[in-house]
Amino acid sequence: MHIYPLGGLYDECYNPCQSDLSIHSIETQDDLCRLNGAFWGWLLAPERIHSAIEALRNHWRFVPMQDTPYRWDTILEAPDLFIGQVTSALEVLTRYDISERELFDAVETIGMVCKLFSEMLFSYDLTITEGFTVPALSSKKLIQDCLVPARNPYLPFLEEYAFPFLKKSCPDVLMLHDAPHISTFAMAYHVKLLFPDVRVVFCDHSSEYYSMNKIASLEKNAYLFNIADEIVRDGDSQDAPPLRKALTRGRASDNPAAPDHSSVACGKLYPNRICPWRKCAFCGINAKYPHGETPDEALDGKIAALQQAAADGVQYFWFYDEALEPGLLERFAQAVVDAGLSIIWHIRSRLSVSFTPELCQLLARSGLREIRFGLESASAEVQRTINKFEAFDLDSIETVVKNFNDAGVGIHFPCIIGLPRETEAQRHETYDFLARLRAGYPLFSFNINVLELDIASDFYRFPERYGLYDIKLPCAEEFFLGNLAKSWADDVNGPIDRAALAAEQDAVMWKLLYDWMPEQTITPANIFYRLAENLRLTLRWKRLQADGLQA
Repeated sequence: MHIYPLGGLYDECYNPCQSDLSIHSIETQDDLCRLNGAFWGWLLAPERIHSAIEALRNHWRFVPMQDTPYRWDTILEAPDLFIGQVTSALEVLTRYDISERELFDAVETIGMVCKLFSEMLFSYDLTITEGFTVPALSSKKLIQDCLVPARNPYLPFLEEYAFPFLKKSCPDVLMLHDAPHISTFAMAYHVKLLFPDVRVVFCDHSSEYYSMNKIASLEKNAYLFNIADEIVRDGDSQDAPPLRKALTRGRASDNPAAPDHSSVACGKLYPNRICPWRKCAFCGINAKYPHGETPDEALDGKIAALQQAAADGVQYFWFYDEALEPGLLERFAQAVVDAGLSIIWHIRSRLSVSFTPELCQLLARSGLREIRFGLESASAEVQRTINKFEAFDLDSIETVVKNFNDAGVGIHFPCIIGLPRETEAQRHETYDFLARLRAGYPLFSFNINVLELDIASDFYRFPERYGLYDIKLPCAEEFFLGNLAKSWADDVNGPIDRAALAAEQDAVMWKLLYDWMPEQTITPANIFYRLAENLRLTLRWKRLQADGLQA
């Protein structure tokens, strides 16, 4: 039996379906695998929102409503209207024909109800991205807390919906997918109490950024093995699925007339390839793949898989390979053109002068409409420090942007701030360069991330090289189940100030990307971008923008 964690609505945005985002009984294995959607349907049920609004009304009944950044008064004036807006917002998240502003309005509405629940119904903060902010990185704490009502806010839902199905099913083997979480620990613990002989197997996370392979002391984690009988780490099997199996389609909406995500497919174009560079000091992704590369299926097999998917109605393809080389992309694009395939696709690559105007035009003819390059920083000194590029000047980078923009392909640069020894002036070099590209190239976009210190990165493994010290994990190392350090300092900036960096991140993204948003919002600009990317809406928006520019 396979089980998945409960968490943010962000996870549901990867494969949204209106019927999933509603409360329903758990009757089948498929229902159990889609448990998080049912959880959010339960959480956002009208009666629960009514309870929170009544608690809000009582809270402010005898006290003037002031000194609050949220418009609680508008909710109290028209509670039924607000509940209807929440229902409509959930429906918006299942559609692929929405604009940036429609998505923002929906996310803001759901963010408001999350704030309402956090302040009025639950003792833990609730966010659209993470769900309840419950500590979930210590095996000891997870086991101690997972069946304690005061410490596991997911427990009421699990007791009502998941536990009865688990008891009825009597599983022999329980497969716990994704990163360890208090909700999956609760289900595993509950099953162990019912059926002591059940075999509990922890499986690795689908994300590129989390892997149990990175946790060096995992085999010493005694508390984890009080629950787990076996751990299947990524790379234990070298048999990667071919493209036709890797592609996953979004599920259709209950309303067949409503546009949804059923025409979008996600997967890896070359499932067995890892980053060809593998030198960035901040990156720990490659530790997820201990066996390296294995031969890929022939290109004609990929084209056949895409032809079948297109015949099934799939129009958009979101390939999330880590960094495919220009030569590989050229061969694939030519094969798509030669086959007469009409698809729209997204890919990630590495900045290279090999992206000539001719190659960019070929990629555009093959249907490429969005490509991502990790810029990280526009400071040459910072780039050398993090081993991002050996030699790459900003004019060359701008030329690549121009080549894609002129071909009608959207270009996106993820960037990082808070890098070791990075100065404020160097961050502003990045912001100024991003502003220059935004002003000159309509199809250019970016997002900014605050550095997270991956325990498989060179930053963590060789901190003295980068002036890092006083690195702390979120819990004792012998219980640690995460991939990221909690805090650190460097010899230029001292202790990392994540709150200040996050405020800077949001201000720059708001100014350069989303100046149409109100200045005071529940949804930070970087969170809005993450949700839009996770919904793969950026691909559609870039396609429409390119079509409009060419018209």
